[in-house]
Amino acid sequence: MEVKYEQRTSERIPSFNKIVILLNSGENIIANTFNISENGVGMTSNLDIPVGTKILAHIYFDTEIFKVEGKIKWSSKNPVDNSFKYGIQLSEFPIKISK
Repeated sequence: MEVKYEQRTSERIPSFNKIVILLNSGENIIANTFNISENGVGMTSNLDIPVGTKILAHIYFDTEIFKVEGKIKWSSKNPVDNSFKYGIQLSEFPIKISK
């Protein structure tokens, strides 16, 4: 029987919020989070973003906006609707930028 190694170092909490990825090209990608933890964010998008891509993003929580930096650690494509799920590994702790 195969034993899977759990790489998570912190608990994932369901979190369904808007996330805006700010690309170097000046383009913004609007996507949605599905979970968040101390070290990362789970996100869905219709765009294909390569694993390893460094990102700067804003996550919108009700009345607060947080800036996060990190990189795409993994991705998974849904063959039914061609959407993508991503794991973003945070490189810095989120910074509140608005109330």
